[in-house]
Amino acid sequence: YLQNFDQAMVHFLQQEKIFDQPARKLYENINNQILLYERNKHYFVLNLHPTRSYTDFEFDLPPGEYKIILNSDNPQFGGFNRINESMSYNSYQRIGKHRVKLYLPARTIFVLFFVFLPPQKSS
Repeated sequence: YLQNFDQAMVHFLQQEKIFDQPARKLYENINNQILLYERNKHYFVLNLHPTRSYTDFEFDLPPGEYKIILNSDNPQFGGFNRINESMSYNSYQRIGKHRVKLYLPARTIFVLFFVFLPPQKSS
């Protein structure tokens, strides 16, 4: 199944012109083996831990709505279908920062796409 995921990822990277913009590392935790980086309004979330999954893991992201567009936990890639790809992930504000909570199963990578910025409230 790894070849299926590799092909899907290469196709995605080419189609979305991901390499047209530089990558920005947004989060790294070596102990938990988690990495988050952004490239061209796409957010790559990796949990490389061999056994540990994380529920409601919070990341600082720009305000808006996010959707999963590629997910290694999908059964077509040999995954266990633990991530609901139909869900939207909306940011919320906490302690002056916008955050998104995600479920990060062990040994997964998925790509979130920034869908839209919610309208600003007028004062």
